[in-house]
Amino acid sequence: MADIIGEISKEDFVKSYALSIQKKEAAIFVGAGTSIPSGNLSWTKLIKPLADTLEININSYNDLVDITQYFLNDQAGNRSFINDRILDSMSDQQNNNQTLRAISELSVSTFWTTNYDHLLENYLEKSGKKVDIKRNEASLTNNIRGRDATVFKMHGDKDDVNNTVITRDDFMNYTENHPNMSTALRGDFINKTFLFIGYSFNDPNLNYILGKIKRTNATNQRRHFCIG
Repeated sequence: MADIIGEISKEDFVKSYALSIQKKEAAIFVGAGTSIPSGNLSWTKLIKPLADTLEININSYNDLVDITQYFLNDQAGNRSFINDRILDSMSDQQNNNQTLRAISELSVSTFWTTNYDHLLENYLEKSGKKVDIKRNEASLTNNIRGRDATVFKMHGDKDDVNNTVITRDDFMNYTENHPNMSTALRGDFINKTFLFIGYSFNDPNLNYILGKIKRTNATNQRRHFCIG
């Protein structure tokens, strides 16, 4: 168990995060690790065929988005293979995913995810919640009445695979290309306590998100937690 600055005890986490849930100030950030039990791939396995095509040793790279960018450049900007790779590797078969089931049953209404699949929203709906899914900039302006949970898919959705965030340029230009999603994320970082689930600390998605947290408020940050 860890927070932004270091390891903490299980008891400290439970006490602090339970208080945030009670105050309705809790949010959950869901990463690729939560989808693996349902048969989906880790970032490393998702990107490996691209690295193999480029004859790159994937283990020599700390930031895998460099590989996706190199591959896109090698393909003269044609995302076809990358898009096919995303679609072929994504499954919405739930397969008794205990982590997502537990997440969906918490009294939390705000969820963010970098996952392209539909597993999180499917589990939330299965738990009896009315879910408002924010897949892109346009969806942020339309709200479902009586919603119990909102899922912000900040890196896109497999149903709109050509606009998923996966290359270095996508990450670097995120704020410019997704201004409203960026604003919503900054607001939640200020107002809510996040629990990150399914991320490793070498995950490019997590590194990007933590960087945004630090830039949001460098001197007076909320305490956020991470379970790998």
